[in-house]
Amino acid sequence: MKKIKGIFVVSVIVLTQPLIGFSVSSFASEPENNEREISNSSDMTAVLNLLGTRMQENYNQIKTWKGKADVEIHYLHTGKNAEEIFHSFTEGKGRCPDEVFQIIQERFEFAVDVPKQFVYTDSFRSEPSRYLDAATGQDLGNKGANPYRLTCLATPDYLLRAEPQSINPQEKKIAGSRAERIPSKKDPLTGFYKDSNDPRFLFTPGGTYPWKSFEFILDKIQREGKIEFDGYSYKIYEGKRDNQEYFKIVHPAVVNLERNKPDHYVVTTKLCSKECGYNFTKWEITRGDGVLLTEYIWQYERLEGVFLPKVYIEKQYDAAGRLIREKKMTFVQNLVNQPIPPEQFSYKNLHLKDRDLLMDKIEKRIFQYKESDSAFKEVQNVSAVWEK
Repeated sequence: MKKIKGIFVVSVIVLTQPLIGFSVSSFASEPENNEREISNSSDMTAVLNLLGTRMQENYNQIKTWKGKADVEIHYLHTGKNAEEIFHSFTEGKGRCPDEVFQIIQERFEFAVDVPKQFVYTDSFRSEPSRYLDAATGQDLGNKGANPYRLTCLATPDYLLRAEPQSINPQEKKIAGSRAERIPSKKDPLTGFYKDSNDPRFLFTPGGTYPWKSFEFILDKIQREGKIEFDGYSYKIYEGKRDNQEYFKIVHPAVVNLERNKPDHYVVTTKLCSKECGYNFTKWEITRGDGVLLTEYIWQYERLEGVFLPKVYIEKQYDAAGRLIREKKMTFVQNLVNQPIPPEQFSYKNLHLKDRDLLMDKIEKRIFQYKESDSAFKEVQNVSAVWEK
């Protein structure tokens, strides 16, 4: 249970599975009783090289990865946002609550073939969001939400995205979708296809590969010995918790060049567990004065010698320290380095229905899906359809 202004509502996260990883209790950026600071620059360099190497080795072992995850996202809407949600999306009965709690559930399926550079993802929300009065737990209803699906197929030559275009109002099911084919583009920091929902983002907190982010720190330590500024210091600790050995990294950074207020700084504290192949098990990002802003939590399973996420959690807090967004992914299937059939990355896997359109924006052509023989037929009167 989670308490908001003295009233209990449904707790967002309940972890009961015996997975590889730490408990989700908070940890401090300062040393705990069982932790030892590693202050010698050569020792710090050795630790960062160890962590980066082990993380990269684990990541590079993934040649194919296929799986499914149950995703749950919770939002706490307050102020004008709560009022807008109440009137626009709920049944709008009675007084508008001060805070509205939103629950979203979806199934995420994916497949990645690294040598072929193919990525397939499918996010499906079969049920509408639930809206609750955050103070009482009362269900506020939902007057207009519909199921939603986003399917992506990325290759070196193109990105395919299919989304719903029409809904059956009686059955509240997707009646038709539309796909588009555009040139694929890669993120320069990760090499992932943009807008593809590549599941490997779980290995790249902060928007880049951890071993890449360590390179800057290693260079600075080798040049200066220590990283210190405005009363903040880059630190590394080693410790043991629940019989698990870990390293803890405290990484301060400047986010506002005025540098005269606590919110002009952020401090990211990271745990890397030996039992998890030295992969990250938790991040906490705080303001300079310790106010919690964001958390990331990982729990793993080891398959074919590869550590893969089993549970992944993101938490975001407002300036008052209240949890306002939480996303939990529970992987119910993980298959690594197993053959993936070619049809997994086929146009036929876009969940299109009869007469759905595929807009090829690369070649300026339009195709219509024929469900009876699972084929696409080119539309001849292109200009009439293209303008719709």
